[in-house]
Amino acid sequence: MLDEPNGKSDSRDQEDTYRVGPPDPECLEGPSPHPSQDLNEVITEAEREESRFQFSMAEMLLLVGAVALFLGVLGCFPREYSAGLAGLGALASMLVLILLKPTQPIVRLGWWIVLVIYALMVVTTMMEEN
Repeated sequence: MLDEPNGKSDSRDQEDTYRVGPPDPECLEGPSPHPSQDLNEVITEAEREESRFQFSMAEMLLLVGAVALFLGVLGCFPREYSAGLAGLGALASMLVLILLKPTQPIVRLGWWIVLVIYALMVVTTMMEEN
């Protein structure tokens, strides 16, 4: 390669620098200092299922619809009874979780949403009484 300003070759200057590897890892010469490991071999099936906390848009839409329906049914009752009914809903959904043992994490998220709604309704009912 010729350097335009001084017209000399700068290839002698590059002998002291390190060699840059090719972008394709298949073209590398010699073994890698760190052996590659497949992630599927490292983690177990239970850990893989436990770490999967992802939802599809359809599942989220179904969850939002179910929570809206739950809140709509609670809105049909007087405020004095709605906190108790939310508690019964949380208890019923907990029993469903225990008996059916669903594997989808969206079901567990739905139970936590029902439980939070119940807790918020209890707190607001207690604050209204004072």
